[in-house]
Amino acid sequence: MLVTEVMMMSYAIKIRTGFFETARCELSFSGKTIRLSSERLKNNEVVIHDDELISLCITKKPEAYSELEICTDKKMYVGTLEDETAVRDVIAELSEVFSKKLIIEMEE
Repeated sequence: MLVTEVMMMSYAIKIRTGFFETARCELSFSGKTIRLSSERLKNNEVVIHDDELISLCITKKPEAYSELEICTDKKMYVGTLEDETAVRDVIAELSEVFSKKLIIEMEE
C-alpha cells in the first residue's frame, strides 16, 4: 500500500477584526477551500469554500506589506501578508485553483 503525505503550506497574515484591531492568522489552502486559523477568530477557524467566494484581490505595495482581500457572499476579510517573500507562493497557489476569481494589483 502506498501512502502519500500531503503537505499544506500556511502563511502568516494579519486580518482586520475591527476598528484598529487585527488578529494574527494562518492562511492555508486545501483543494478549493481557503482556511484562516487563529485563536482570536470565531470557532478558531474560518473555512471559505469556492462556491462562497466572490473574489480574491492581492495588492502588492512597494515599501509596505501586501494586502489580501477575500470577498465572500457573506463577509469580506482584509489583511496583510506578514512575509513579503511568501507573496509569490500565495499568488501561485491562488492562481492554480481560483484563477477566475483572482485579481492582482501592483502599486508603484
